[in-house]
Amino acid sequence: MGTTVKEGKSLIYKMMAKYIFEIILVVTFMAVSYGSFTMNNLSEASEIASLSNTDTREIQAAYALNPEGMPELDGQSFLSRGTLLIKNPNRTSKNMNVVLQLRKNEFYKIGDLNVLVDGEKASMGVVMNMDDSYEVILRSIDLDAYESDEMDIAIYSRVGAITVEYSFKIVGSF
Repeated sequence: MGTTVKEGKSLIYKMMAKYIFEIILVVTFMAVSYGSFTMNNLSEASEIASLSNTDTREIQAAYALNPEGMPELDGQSFLSRGTLLIKNPNRTSKNMNVVLQLRKNEFYKIGDLNVLVDGEKASMGVVMNMDDSYEVILRSIDLDAYESDEMDIAIYSRVGAITVEYSFKIVGSF
């Protein structure tokens, strides 16, 4: 009977030693893995942060049509109205010009149109006459870091209801 108790204790000690050894291996593996995973993520994060600190991204712009609620303008025909939202997604401030590009066609000349920006007439005297379009500088904007600006733009015609194709261009150094 004495030998079976010794064999039982010996078996229990062997099993405990095996489990303790496995626990030590798992803890060691986790410690080594955690260090390497953490260092890898930190180096990638610092690289991304340095890129966003020095590099700049494009200016973001969105235009939404809003044809409702436009009053008559000196008997001129209302053509289009919308809201242009411009956002600076950079850490540094940006200076830019907002340019309206009007596609040329035989139904109108640039003098036949009036453009209102936030209710005020845009200067149609300074127009760039390109091959297939007119370009009108609507406004110069200075946007600080992460700042945005919104413009209400309405287009009227002196020659009646015509179809006008237009787009916007943001000009600046970014």
